[in-house]
Amino acid sequence: MSKLVEKITIRRGINHGEKFCDILCDGKIVDHALSRKLTGTTQEHGSGVFAQGIDEISFEYGKMRKEFSVKELNFSIDDPEVISEEIQNRIDVVRAWVAGIDRSEEFSFFVTGGQ
Repeated sequence: MSKLVEKITIRRGINHGEKFCDILCDGKIVDHALSRKLTGTTQEHGSGVFAQGIDEISFEYGKMRKEFSVKELNFSIDDPEVISEEIQNRIDVVRAWVAGIDRSEEFSFFVTGGQ
């Protein structure tokens, strides 16, 4: 399986006296769809791996659900290295969880009847 690589850009500052912070991928504002693509999940609450201001995020894969404790981020003020490391960590942890869910098993046996 090839490794997925996405360039995430955080653009932040003050424009006309108002603070702004945009999270972009390929020039588009990031949303939950990118979080799903990066983690392999089918549902997340909020912005998924890009969630800010919270220390727990939850994801779903099919009917399975799990909450993860995460480092709280503020993209407007946190150090860029802290942000990039924490987002990568979130992706890695959720991917590992998803990878451990799917499994199947098949077995056969013989039975004998009466007399």
